[in-house]
Amino acid sequence: AVVSTQSGHYGRVEIENGCRVHKNLLCDGVVDCPDQESDENDKLCLTLSTTNFCKRRLNPTDGDKNRSLNIPLNWVVDGVEDCENGDDENKKLCNKKIRN
Repeated sequence: AVVSTQSGHYGRVEIENGCRVHKNLLCDGVVDCPDQESDENDKLCLTLSTTNFCKRRLNPTDGDKNRSLNIPLNWVVDGVEDCENGDDENKKLCNKKIRN
């Protein structure tokens, strides 16, 4: 699970094993943590994401820049456009439920 967003480290998220990744790299399909799983853990990603998709402004590093990924809940109407088209700032998303 995500432990915290690190103050002083804009956009960084700390995962319970101590790995820190930028919020745009969390659940992006590319493993960024040394344990080879924690930032891409299915249970974590399912509980942190909406059912909506967008192209992230910071693209995955796997070369597939056109791939749409789930919009994480902590991006929804947070004042920062994380999606290329600003979909994460749409107030209608506030009513969306997380995936079950």
